[in-house]
Amino acid sequence: MSKHHFQIGEANHADPKTIVILGVARGGTSMVAGAAREMGIDLGQHLGENHEDRRFLSKDLKDVRERIAVRNAEAETWGWKMPHSLEYIEQIEGELRNPHIVLVWRNTLASAISQVNRSDADIHTALRFSSNRLMEMVQKVKLLNSPTLLINYDAAIKDKEEFLTTYAEFMGVELTDDMRQRCLQFIDPSVGYQQVSSTFYQADYVGQVACSEPVKSHRVLRQVAENEETGQWTIEGKGPKIVFRVSKKHKLPEKFFLQVTNTHAEDQRCRLFFDFDWQFSPAMIKWLIIPHGTHVFEVTSNGQLIRAALEPSGEPEGPSHLQDAAIFHKADVPAEAENA
Repeated sequence: MSKHHFQIGEANHADPKTIVILGVARGGTSMVAGAAREMGIDLGQHLGENHEDRRFLSKDLKDVRERIAVRNAEAETWGWKMPHSLEYIEQIEGELRNPHIVLVWRNTLASAISQVNRSDADIHTALRFSSNRLMEMVQKVKLLNSPTLLINYDAAIKDKEEFLTTYAEFMGVELTDDMRQRCLQFIDPSVGYQQVSSTFYQADYVGQVACSEPVKSHRVLRQVAENEETGQWTIEGKGPKIVFRVSKKHKLPEKFFLQVTNTHAEDQRCRLFFDFDWQFSPAMIKWLIIPHGTHVFEVTSNGQLIRAALEPSGEPEGPSHLQDAAIFHKADVPAEAENA
């Protein structure tokens, strides 16, 4: 029996499962979901750093049931993570295939403070919301008929090994050394939201530095026109992108440097998209803040990145404030940045 977590009911490992991860917003569900993904549980495709299948965002049960039917057809054992699914889980529990419910519990004050730091909520509103949601979780425990694992988030991040063992046993996963290592590396509360190893990416600001050794890549303009004389970009439609790729057979370098120029006096906030399966998703992005002038960002991935795409700022049918984007193998990164 676990020292920190509590299981209600006997897990059924004889049949394919549906793993449903629920809890309070900013209450540790992302860590628990990411760990499940590192153990091989299919929580969906093109998930962001919060590991939520956006098609479960709907509170319309008709939409939810349709999504469940699609996922049942796609995979035998699968699951989803969505804190607000707590509101209706008992209404669809009987329709799920061998449901196994995971309820994540976190210190109420810690959840509230995290909400304040991540949103416009004040501490009073956040405390009230977290407290109410925890009481709702208490009520759901009585209503649910499926095997349920109550996870103590605060204990999980302190005793990772015990958490992983308990979690894997509940889901019927044979925890290999490789899985365990990936999970241990993933569970890092100091980092916050992050991707799992299979779709890892990062983009960090370097500064106004020189770049060298251009990456031999194709640069494709989507819904963007470029003035050959000035290099100025004009946005021609919705979803403009400056796409970088090497070839259909080769991935982008595990590390490269993106150099881009902002001609406007004000900072430009732009999205950098990451693609691992020939599909861009608004969930798999990093926001870049680009000051006036030419600036460089270090982009890293797990070596499986097929394409990266910069979304230039500006209004449709108007000029963009960005231009001259290119990617390089090397940059004159300051020593303190390399050691950070």
